[in-house]
Amino acid sequence: MERIYFVEHHGKTILIQDFSNVKSTVEFIELLVESENMVATQPEGSVLALFDATNTRYSSESLSYLKESVKKSDAYMKASSVVGITGMLVYALNSVSKIVNRKYKLAKTREEAMDWLITQ
Repeated sequence: MERIYFVEHHGKTILIQDFSNVKSTVEFIELLVESENMVATQPEGSVLALFDATNTRYSSESLSYLKESVKKSDAYMKASSVVGITGMLVYALNSVSKIVNRKYKLAKTREEAMDWLITQ
């Protein structure tokens, strides 16, 4: 199953980063590397990204790598939305947001996230 891919939504290209149901730190990091590589093929400041974290299990190692990954890809991002983050993970997202000085839209569904992204 492909987890990192581009889709068209109302004429705009959106990068889907599907981390839903990922339970392994190794798989999480592998997906981050795949995402970094795909993002790096795009022009700076152009990527609209949706990160789906529904039912994802995090470790301190995966969160640490996530922070580094966000820093690496920041120059390519235009806007980002996140689905599936609740509870304490909202605080982790806020921490990452402050590190790179980028805001993320928390959305309840992928459709809501994509609808917001295309307005950015």
